[in-house]
Amino acid sequence: MSDARLETSLRALFDHGRDAMFIACEKGKFTHVNEAFLQLYSFTEDDVIGQPIGMIKSNLHDERLYETIEESLASKGIWSGELRNTSYAGEIIHVWTQIVKTEEGFVGIQVDLRERDRTTRQVEQAARLESISTLAGGIAHEFNNILAGIQGHLYMMRSSIPEESEKERDRVNRIGNLIERASSLVQNMLVFSKQKRTVNHEILLSKLLEDVVKLATPSIPKIVHVHLDIITKLVRITANEIQLKQTLYELIANANSAFDRVQEITLPSNPEIHIKLELENASHALITIRDNGFGMDANELSHCLDPFFTTKPVGQGTGLGLTSANSYIKQLGGTLEIDSQARAGTTVRVTLPLTQNAEQIQPLNRSILLVDDDENIRISLHEILAHHGYDILEASDGVQALDLWQHRSDTIDAIIMDIVMPHMDGMEVAKSIRDTGNEVPICMMTGYSNQHVQPELKVHLFRKPVDPDILLQYLEHQMLRNDSDK
Repeated sequence: MSDARLETSLRALFDHGRDAMFIACEKGKFTHVNEAFLQLYSFTEDDVIGQPIGMIKSNLHDERLYETIEESLASKGIWSGELRNTSYAGEIIHVWTQIVKTEEGFVGIQVDLRERDRTTRQVEQAARLESISTLAGGIAHEFNNILAGIQGHLYMMRSSIPEESEKERDRVNRIGNLIERASSLVQNMLVFSKQKRTVNHEILLSKLLEDVVKLATPSIPKIVHVHLDIITKLVRITANEIQLKQTLYELIANANSAFDRVQEITLPSNPEIHIKLELENASHALITIRDNGFGMDANELSHCLDPFFTTKPVGQGTGLGLTSANSYIKQLGGTLEIDSQARAGTTVRVTLPLTQNAEQIQPLNRSILLVDDDENIRISLHEILAHHGYDILEASDGVQALDLWQHRSDTIDAIIMDIVMPHMDGMEVAKSIRDTGNEVPICMMTGYSNQHVQPELKVHLFRKPVDPDILLQYLEHQMLRNDSDK
């Protein structure tokens, strides 16, 4: 190969190579860096060219190491080994480095080792957790027996305390509260050790997540904005509803506690917790919980899923919240990943397997025929149903409704209809539909307490004002039953 072709080939490798490369003059100042180097360290070319190689040094190595590098280059003309450098943003970048001395200075290549480090930590953590979970399960079972005995004796003590002895009764009640706290800790240990049996059933994940956010929001300071973004609504998973709610509540509570570590002077101008539900891929849902609170440094991040590890002050955390959440999510066949940087916030990613693939979910554009002569009620229900992913057809009386049904019956999945309307009431519409033999779900609404429906019409009656959650729950149940019948 000619020198010109070799130079062209090496130039192409330098420009387009995946690994970071640099060239420095004999004084140790950068003269050339490739795109991979700039991306690895988050610098621009102007930041680097003309600056000493030492600009990326961290304070994690003893000066003796750098002296050894200089000695090796002077005597052998080459040095290779692992370094922990620092990026423009202050992030520690672990790299394998090889530097070669040339006639005009130095050339170097650096391979990013952070992915290897993460894999190694995961393997080590899995081994630690396996042994700890076995120990935790044994302790939890024995501790449960002890608590049961204490609780029995406490019950007898409480029943024997005279009514007038308020001080003694208060003391016994405080003991009862401590038992409840200990019992909650034991339940977390059992979940972590995979020894607590739970009954799973199919759950609409968007509805469950909305319930959890509604439950968690009152305990979060008003200065922290909580935003829920549901990208994919009709996502179902199989889980224990109570256990999954507790798990997601714990993750949101952890995001909130990130602001407790931030002094008021350094509090973000717009503190927020952003929760998003979407599809990770065709077979898994993805829940992302992101905060811009204090975050964790590299050491805290590496231990945050370890049992009994907590960043909270003594007495304010058991250190089992994240561990139990991770254990339960794994039991469901999902994953929990945490990414965080000190003073830059934390992102938690939870994936959960779907009960049916996304290809089966997406085509289900549910269509509801909404019939009411009161425009305000139609507007209100339209917004609620549309928010939960339904397509809406509207009619203001029975005649319009029946006309829509006759032309669009093959696309209508359910009907929500007032009873008392001009021209033709809801009962007449329902009877006309049932006379054709169609079993489409029909929800009738009435503002009269003494109004009833004929059993043979097979309709569900709601009293106004209709509770949106109950209506949505009924519709989801009907849709799910219709799917199973197909």
